[in-house]
Amino acid sequence: MKLPIVIVGLLLLGVFSSPCRGQEKSTLEAFVGYSHLTVGPTDSGLGDFKLNGGDFQGALALSKWISAVADIGVYATGHQASNTIGIDIYGITTSYLFGPRISYRRWSRFTPFGQALFGVAHAGPDLFATTSSQNSFAFTAGGGLDFRVKEHFAIRPIEVDYLRTRFSEQNDGTQVQNNIRYSTGIVFRF
Repeated sequence: MKLPIVIVGLLLLGVFSSPCRGQEKSTLEAFVGYSHLTVGPTDSGLGDFKLNGGDFQGALALSKWISAVADIGVYATGHQASNTIGIDIYGITTSYLFGPRISYRRWSRFTPFGQALFGVAHAGPDLFATTSSQNSFAFTAGGGLDFRVKEHFAIRPIEVDYLRTRFSEQNDGTQVQNNIRYSTGIVFRF
């Protein structure tokens, strides 16, 4: 009989004690924004092409300087002619990346950061002029800047990352793609 009362009491204590934390820093961040991906295939016949989409990142602060980051990006392109006659580029690619972020928290309003993320990318069948969907190891290295507007709200005016993937291009075997990703959006801090 007393065990449910103790459990309810502990839950209420946990819920109502969080506003009393005082001046503790945020430990969880969520970023939602627009991303522009410039794909640089190895096959010169495909030429560079552009994808637009969205990016979601969750970051858990492990210390004042280091965070663990999870990044999910979805990018798409409509009908776009390549350098090779008769090949159209269209489709969707997604990325699922995880890794560390180092933030320089010297100023109260600006927080520059750098990160290296590793994971998997998935490309639809028509994105690299192939007949089937593909999965690939992917990694990204880059950084950005957050501008704090309120205590729990910030704007990320710029994040630029080098994104490396290895997809099959025009069924010519696995090739390296050197991609540049630009993101901008808003950050919620909890």
